Amino acid sequence: MEREMCFLTEQQPPWDGVLSDVLGQHGIPFLTRDALGAGMTSKIGIMLERVSFFVPSDKLEEARELVEDLFSGEAPTEE
Repeated sequence: MEREMCFLTEQQPPWDGVLSDVLGQHGIPFLTRDALGAGMTSKIGIMLERVSFFVPSDKLEEARELVEDLFSGEAPTEE
């Protein structure tokens, strides 16, 4: 049975790597999708890239809490 994947958040580098590490440390599976892709990023620069994160629906609430805790003092998220 395939689990439904739900949108969690969108992050820019280097925050996408930080969030990937945190989700992995907590055992939350996730998928990412780059907004621009490798070709465009190589031309205009990685700092303009945005990475969307998706998690299984049964892990969404836990993942949201991690995002909130991680970025509560920062302004890198756009939910």
